Amino acid sequence: MNVLATGLSVFLVWNGALVYAAAPTATPTAAESSKFGDVSPAPQSKGMFNKLSLGALYSYTDFDFDSTAGGNFNRFQGHSNLYSVGVGNVQLYPDVTAGIALFRVDTALSSQVYLDPGVPAT
Repeated sequence: MNVLATGLSVFLVWNGALVYAAAPTATPTAAESSKFGDVSPAPQSKGMFNKLSLGALYSYTDFDFDSTAGGNFNRFQGHSNLYSVGVGNVQLYPDVTAGIALFRVDTALSSQVYLDPGVPAT
């Protein structure tokens, strides 16, 4: 796989989760609140799609095999495409999250084999 395809795959798979930080989960103590004023976190929305993460993937694999010895040969070549789209972190209930992903693989293969029965093959 070449460098461009690898870079594109990494870019499509990475959903940006490292770009933003999660809101603080601990509330400040009374001493911290009086020292810095009221720093309680803002109320978060309770929607089921507030932490949604999307992801996509495309991968291409090209293969070519050739084994020839005398008049005998075994050859195959082809390619494979992988497509994927998914969504995660759908909040169904307070402690239940869900996600779904769709995958599709297209493969093409061509092969040629000839083994001469009169000549021993290894």
